[in-house]
Amino acid sequence: MRRKLLFSLLIFVVSYVVFLAVWINIKDYYGRAILTVASYATAEIRNIEYVEMKVKENGETAAEFFISRKGKRFFVDMNFDFLKFTYNAPLTFAIMAALFLFTKNHVRAYSEALGILFLIHFSYMFTSEAGRIAYLLARNNLESASEFGLFVWQYLWGFIDAMFIRFEPFLIGFYLYARYSASPLFRARKG
Repeated sequence: MRRKLLFSLLIFVVSYVVFLAVWINIKDYYGRAILTVASYATAEIRNIEYVEMKVKENGETAAEFFISRKGKRFFVDMNFDFLKFTYNAPLTFAIMAALFLFTKNHVRAYSEALGILFLIHFSYMFTSEAGRIAYLLARNNLESASEFGLFVWQYLWGFIDAMFIRFEPFLIGFYLYARYSASPLFRARKG
């Protein structure tokens, strides 16, 4: 068991360096994919039109929406820095790699873990965009919104940011170990 733990630690350290180097080069592509999916979902939920994504000179990416309400028509740009929600991804991948020796059913386990990671990042972007649009429409009297409704959007985004984004490596690591470990601690009792 000790040898397995030491080898797992070595896998963690080496894979973290590798994942960090790779992630630096692909994070913007991943962030744009998440932003695109979240923008289409926001447009559908808020009944607005998603126009396009723009990469600005300062490196930030903006989602552009077209809003038409009560005879008023305008464009809205929302800037995003992908590092705010993807900075933990290399650590998450390294923890997943380190748990390889302790998990079973690897294809299913890692597919679920990646799905959870995508869902967390999508939720972060979606609640951010939808909350901003709700606030903008309410502020300009283009849509009636209650204080409670605006609070809910802000709370959802804040909760995802504070709880899931910051702890995602450990949540996903715990999920993998608890659900797919061969450890007797998490085995379902029969009978």
